[in-house]
Amino acid sequence: MPRKIIVRVSGEGAKKQESQPPTGEDMPVIEPVSEAVETREEQQQEAEPQLEVASEEEPEEALVESAINHYEKLKSDIENVRKRDFKFQELCIRETVPPRAIREILTRLNELRSKIVNDSRRTLEILEQAKAQLEERFSKVEVDLYWASLELNTLQLDETASSKGDVGLKEELEARIPQLRQELSMLRNRIKELEEKIHEISELPRTINDVTTSRELADRILEEVKKRYVLSHGTRAEAMLTADVQRLMERDNIPREYAIILLWKKIKGAV
Repeated sequence: MPRKIIVRVSGEGAKKQESQPPTGEDMPVIEPVSEAVETREEQQQEAEPQLEVASEEEPEEALVESAINHYEKLKSDIENVRKRDFKFQELCIRETVPPRAIREILTRLNELRSKIVNDSRRTLEILEQAKAQLEERFSKVEVDLYWASLELNTLQLDETASSKGDVGLKEELEARIPQLRQELSMLRNRIKELEEKIHEISELPRTINDVTTSRELADRILEEVKKRYVLSHGTRAEAMLTADVQRLMERDNIPREYAIILLWKKIKGAV
């Protein structure tokens, strides 16, 4: 690439060149390099303070949003495992799946459940941090409300002696107090919402199997099996059915839902 030569002309030579139009040979190439650099630097300096202001505005909002996003992701993972369990039960109803294969698939589902429990620790931590931030903000707004109420009550002690400035302050306080009360109510509801999520996630190590297991198919099949047991065992039907399901669970080391499916297939003559 050809190099550009920057020519600066001053004094009488400059005046002479102004009076005579330059030819193609001696026309200088002028590049405002320093001005372009300064312009870019000035633009960056002007943009940076705006970014800082945006990041400092209500930092607890970003933390709360992050906590909710982690919670929703965890709920999505839970629902995904539950759907897989549902589809696998459908497969076991539709096809002849041996207990050994059932156990292998359920082992993989249990690995997903374990991952969810591990991920829930981080989710719980962020939820608790967000709750603490909102509680701190709640306390500040609460104090602001008490102070504003105190100032208004003080001004109302002697309304006849109030100056014009006091009248303006009174109107400002009368407008601000309802806003503070509304903000307190909003914060109280959001804190309660986070508390419910924290309780739910903290219970997850204990409830993970319940929330990721589909039961509608097994319950529907169980009703059909009950009818057959009533015909064959009479008043002892329910006790016999419970015992047979429990025996399959222990023999094949499988959950109740899959034991019901195997018992149903056995009765139907499918296995």
